[in-house]
Amino acid sequence: MSPSTSFILLLAVSIAAVSADSENVLVLTESNFEETINGNEFVLVKFYAPWCGHCKSLAPKYDEAADILKEEGSDIKLAKVDATENQALASKFEVRGYPTILYFKSGKPTKYTGGRATAQIVDWVKKKSGPTVTTVETAEQLNELKSKNRVVVLGYFKDAKSEAATIFNEVADSVDDIFFAVAGSADVAASATLEADGVSLIRTDGDDSETNTIVESEIINSVALKQWIHAYKLSPVTEFTHDSAQEIVGGDLKKFHFLIIRKSDSSFDETIAKFTEVAKLFRAKVIFVLLDVDVEENGRILEFLGVDAKKTPANRIVSLADQVEKFKPQDGEDYEAFTNSYLDGKSTQDLKAQDLPEDWDSQPVKVLVASNFNEIALDESKTVFVKFYAPWCGHCKQLVPVWDELAEKYESNPNVVIAKLDATLNELADIKVNSFPTLKLWPAGSSTPVDYDGDRNLEKFEEFVNKYAGSESVSQEHEEL
Repeated sequence: MSPSTSFILLLAVSIAAVSADSENVLVLTESNFEETINGNEFVLVKFYAPWCGHCKSLAPKYDEAADILKEEGSDIKLAKVDATENQALASKFEVRGYPTILYFKSGKPTKYTGGRATAQIVDWVKKKSGPTVTTVETAEQLNELKSKNRVVVLGYFKDAKSEAATIFNEVADSVDDIFFAVAGSADVAASATLEADGVSLIRTDGDDSETNTIVESEIINSVALKQWIHAYKLSPVTEFTHDSAQEIVGGDLKKFHFLIIRKSDSSFDETIAKFTEVAKLFRAKVIFVLLDVDVEENGRILEFLGVDAKKTPANRIVSLADQVEKFKPQDGEDYEAFTNSYLDGKSTQDLKAQDLPEDWDSQPVKVLVASNFNEIALDESKTVFVKFYAPWCGHCKQLVPVWDELAEKYESNPNVVIAKLDATLNELADIKVNSFPTLKLWPAGSSTPVDYDGDRNLEKFEEFVNKYAGSESVSQEHEEL
């Protein structure tokens, strides 16, 4: 699981929304599925279960997307299949989780990779249903595209085979949820504020609409262009919500500056204005994000950021590149100084640390926290097996009795330590935990951990420990045998 995916999943479980089903979403069953798919060139199909919370949360957005496409006269159809009632269909298309969404183009299915917000669904199916890049010949045609697409990326290249044009086409092929076009003339380019070769991104979000450009010399590779697009398809400051999470963290720019504040705070207007002004200075370098403390479901994100709701407003920078890293401003650092310090590599990681309990070693399972982790886990005279967990994690709770029993078996063995660390309260600079539970073993004589990914039962755990602990360090039960 990637750091971005893990971060998105920190959102609270989706809350079911109540709405009337849209008549524009086709209801498919085993009896009409083939006829519908073969009779329409473009069909997005949602396989769902009536009891699934994520399905219930998606339903109104999916319905709204179908309504928008219908109003626009689109040929794209949205449909749904109750997988619990149509198990043969679910099996045929290898539906293993809910919702599973497949896009059928001329009868051939591909996996849906877009977001779960209404606009994201609409943008994705439009992009997938048309050519990768459309040529725009007139300003009127461009205006029509702007009226139908929330984001339009327009390229202008006198030499269609230039390096920048090649990069543009590569990005157009790889980005699924944005409409790409090329200007057929200098006049069309000028109407999108392009006076020379380059790319213009036009975002139509009502009062928040804007057009931004990047010149040909700055289009150095596809990664740079995708990061630029990711930044400018968002507002200078974007509020973090269940709907926007994927769009914020799912792109190619993985650096985020969070403002954590209550919208009900008397200083909110002044604070967000200052934050927004700074955000404009760092577009395409860092994404600036608003997190509303008043929203109950943001509690998990607050916990992840290590911010006490009572001590807000606050701000943090998060990197979700190769691993999750968090940074806290130093005393006296304003938004701009903090961002510059981070980009210059001068900021230090902000790591949560729990106080060491007095009875940390009183039970068979030893309690590790940030302060005693290296001393215990990296003690090369012992084999140390550590469970990194979250108190709210269901899988972690199920593992507790097995882990306790494992520790009891090795309790009298001085060469083996079975331990646990609450990864929501303790963070380590060199060890990143992106899912729960994470199980790592440090063999005796080594400071390099071995990940455990086998079955979570007592027998397999013992085999794993004994493999690395050696014949003289088997459990008490095995010694008695």
